[in-house]
Amino acid sequence: MLTLSDLLSTYDAYAQQRTSGVTEQLARLRQEIETKRLSIERTEIELLQAQQHCLDQMRPHFEADARAVLKTPQFAAFIDFLVESGASDLSSSDPLLVAPSPTFWLLPSTSIALHLRDIENLQRDNPDGTDGGAVVQLQVAINDWQQLIHVSTEPLRQQCQITAILDQIQSQFPRTEPDDPGIARLYQVVAQELACVVLFVARLFSLDRITAINEGFEL
Repeated sequence: MLTLSDLLSTYDAYAQQRTSGVTEQLARLRQEIETKRLSIERTEIELLQAQQHCLDQMRPHFEADARAVLKTPQFAAFIDFLVESGASDLSSSDPLLVAPSPTFWLLPSTSIALHLRDIENLQRDNPDGTDGGAVVQLQVAINDWQQLIHVSTEPLRQQCQITAILDQIQSQFPRTEPDDPGIARLYQVVAQELACVVLFVARLFSLDRITAINEGFEL
């Protein structure tokens, strides 16, 4: 039978073996994770640069007339998403005014040209110095009117949130309020169609690194 001294010595040996063995394995694992993370980061940066190159090639189309997106399947899918979000959000009292399919929108038949220039992804600070979140800044020109517009890049999850962002975009448009209620309603629809185009384009330029979110990961 082992003495108490022998048992304590055996216990200490196991403790030392556990500490050194596990520590070494964790150190190797950390190194493997860091090596893999850097590899993933390099791949993401390359893909971001490729996306940015695509965006640079899109800029002339948006500058000429951003209504060109109305004919693309990607924009149709984006509107489907907005409409479906509205249908599933029972808490919303603010339905979308636009038709579910851009094919039936008023915007293509109007003389309104939408020019989007100097598009930038910015990080804003609040007046108190805290992080104000990311926004996309666009120089928006509608016929003879132009102004810098800022669009939030926060995720779109609920209809109330979608309509709030669309309203925020529309609030920066020039104000036109016809006396005729029917004409006023048509103006509201066209304004929301314009806001949908601006939102779609702004979100294309909202490029954030996924790996940057996990840089603080620790094992």
